[in-house]
Amino acid sequence: MQFSRLNPHSPNYDNDIQLVDGQGKSSDEDIVKTIVFSQWTTMLDKIEDALELSGIRYDRLDGTMRRDERNRAMDALKYDPACEVLLVSLKAGGVGLNLTAAQRVYLMDPYWNPAVENQAVDRIHRLGQTRPVTTVKLIIANTIEARLLEVQKKKTELANMTLGQNVTKADILNRRMEELQALFDG
Repeated sequence: MQFSRLNPHSPNYDNDIQLVDGQGKSSDEDIVKTIVFSQWTTMLDKIEDALELSGIRYDRLDGTMRRDERNRAMDALKYDPACEVLLVSLKAGGVGLNLTAAQRVYLMDPYWNPAVENQAVDRIHRLGQTRPVTTVKLIIANTIEARLLEVQKKKTELANMTLGQNVTKADILNRRMEELQALFDG
């Protein structure tokens, strides 16, 4: 079974979902365990709708779940051969987990702090990962997400810059204000 199939009749089959669908179709026929991260549970809801309409077995991990429910969801991805996808809330599942059963990662929406995204992807690149991992960050042109990507790049540059130089708090504050202004100027 492929990761995804076309679901044009789904009311929630929007651009982001179509992009994931296209990525899934370009993959091999073999099941590739996949993690889908989003900071928005409403986005996970939309993806969940599309997966259900496709008949694709998935599980979900978000901040509303108890520890035993989270463990069950991670075990489903790891041990259930029919479970292809784990939908994960970025803040609930971005740290402290071992998700090496997956080979593919989708970041559905950029987080303002790139370290949070990197930490999430590192859940798949942990000790014990024996296969190559593909990471896809979905950005749609001319959206606030595209501008957030620019903020991420600037934050990374600033972090790299401060490691080797004396930068004042005023410099950092000015840079943050410029980043916020850039989000709204677009």
